[in-house]
Amino acid sequence: MFNKYLVKEYKCSIYYNLLYFFYLSIFNFEENIFYEEVTKKILPYYENINYFNLCKPMKLKLIEHLEKKRKYKEANKIYKEIV
Repeated sequence: MFNKYLVKEYKCSIYYNLLYFFYLSIFNFEENIFYEEVTKKILPYYENINYFNLCKPMKLKLIEHLEKKRKYKEANKIYKEIV
């Protein structure tokens, strides 16, 4: 599925970034690329177009990533934004 839809033709789709988020969650969750892409590209994109129903699960996954990296202060800041 990722090979089929994570291509240049679908990049203008609203759900391209969501699919890219799932791809990163599965294959690059332990790496810094996950954190960089989610915080700098994917979350700001959905916040700008007011898709807040997608932002909360993404932030929870981001908190999980930060806790695995033992960055509890950053994880706590994001958690406070959600609550």
